[in-house]
Order: sequence, then structure tokens, then C-alpha cells
Amino acid sequence: MGDCGTNDVNKHVSVWYFGYGSMCNPTSLKRRGIIPFESQPAKLKGYKVDFQLGGMANLVQDETSMCHGVLHHVTMDMFKVLSAIEASYEVMDAHPTPYAPYNRLNGSGPAAGTCFSPVAAVAFTVHPEHLAKLQQENPGNRALYESLPSERYIRIITEGLRHFGVDPAWVEWVEAQPFAPTKLAADYFKVPTPADSASLRLYTLEQLAKYKGERN
Repeated sequence: MGDCGTNDVNKHVSVWYFGYGSMCNPTSLKRRGIIPFESQPAKLKGYKVDFQLGGMANLVQDETSMCHGVLHHVTMDMFKVLSAIEASYEVMDAHPTPYAPYNRLNGSGPAAGTCFSPVAAVAFTVHPEHLAKLQQENPGNRALYESLPSERYIRIITEGLRHFGVDPAWVEWVEAQPFAPTKLAADYFKVPTPADSASLRLYTLEQLAKYKGERN
């Protein structure tokens, strides 16, 4: 029941999902109520990871490349949650290879899987034609498809990759990607304090509730 592709994904009780972005991070998964049966570092031949669509990670087909990520074995209910989160992506068939043996759930319980063999799984991607369409429909919104990933996003991904033991060279590659730095506290907008601040009127919470936004 664990192995399936996109054509029959809804017929299965569980599915292997290949994560390569923030869903590599166990904290990101747990906050969304997703607790996989098993998670394994894995590699996917014929694809690379690009940061597109507002700086988000995306799987791009490239026969000369290989990318790394984490295989999660999840229930169909958990996968539906993931699908809702990744609503701007499309589901695709993928056959990543785990670094180590994996388990496959069946009617009688966990059974040993095949060591270093590709797993029939699913992943999320935004196809090139979809990206091209977005560019055509939003010519003035270059940030939609050209923005750098945020520093925080890169950190979430790399923390997850390290947690699950993904190849250190791949983690270093992700860390080396250009990103938009996180703002320092001093960089945020501050409301200036008036010179005569001592004469400013003070309000209690009860007074604020009474006015409900009315000017006084």
C-alpha cells in the first residue's frame, strides 16, 4: 500500500512523498500535524532544484542532474494536508533512491524494503509551461518568479536536511544559494517619538475598547 504514483495515489492508504524544500524539516511537518511512519534521506536522478515562484524551491527536470531530499512515508490524510499547503504546485510521479533500506507498510505490518532501490513516490513541482504562463500573465510582477529565497527559508531547509542525514555536500550547496537576508530588528520601521512625549495622553484598555477606533 505504500508504493504508488500520481495516477492511483487516491486508491492507497499511504504514500511515499519526496520533500526537497521546507517539508524536509521535521518541525515544519509536525506543526502541520504530519508525523510520517518513516523518513529517509534520498536522491532523485534527472532533476535539479531551482528557487523559483517567489523564491520557493522547485523540482526542474534535467537529465544531467541529481538532487537530494527526504522521503516521507505518510498517510493519505497527511498527503492531503501537504497538497493543500503546496496548492500552487502540481503532483508528479518520482522514483527517488533512499540512502539506506526502507520499510513498506502492508496489511500485516512493516516489512523490509529493498536496499538502495528506487521507490515509487510522489513530489510537487511547478512545470516550466506554468512558470512561462505566470510570466506572461504577470509581466509587471517580476518578484513572483524572480525573487530570491529568504534566509529563513534556506535555514529551514538545511536544518531539515541535516536532521535526516542528507549528503553534507548537498546541504552545503543549498546553503550557498543566494538569498534575501533576514531583516535586523534595527531595520524595521519605527514610529518616531514626538519631542513633547511627556504631554501625550494615556488611555486605559477600557477607554480604547469604548472608542473602538473613533477619533477623539
